[in-house]
Amino acid sequence: MLLKPIEEENEVMIDASLLSCPVCYNVFSDAPLVLPCGHTFCSDCFKQINRKRGVDGSCPICRKPFIKGKIYPKNYMVESILHSMCLVNEKTEEVEEKSTKNSLAFAVARLQKQNEMLTKEKFELRKAMAEQEKLIRWLWCLLVGVTVLFTAALMSIT
Repeated sequence: MLLKPIEEENEVMIDASLLSCPVCYNVFSDAPLVLPCGHTFCSDCFKQINRKRGVDGSCPICRKPFIKGKIYPKNYMVESILHSMCLVNEKTEEVEEKSTKNSLAFAVARLQKQNEMLTKEKFELRKAMAEQEKLIRWLWCLLVGVTVLFTAALMSIT
């Protein structure tokens, strides 16, 4: 596979999930730490992972073991990317605003669809509940009728 140089460095898109901790989902604020398996975590989550009981720890993502207490390297590449993104703040804010508007529009549409589905489900459940109540009333009347007939039959025998 041949790698081509990036000609328009201002138009590079980066998956935002690569710039956030996979445990707490916060965007990395400084150089995150890298486990031997290659997964990267913020320093707070790394400390929590290191505090868990046992001599050896395991990566929360792939469960590969690592030795606790050892000093692991920082992922300076992620820190550099975050720093460079801060330098291009104007364009980023514009893109983020559009992205936020699109995300909000998508979320509203999804929530409206879910609301419609829940309203329909609520209607169906109320309908089923009304049918069950009708059946219970019918069974109750039947029970009362049988009891009256049984009582009348017992009284006529005596």
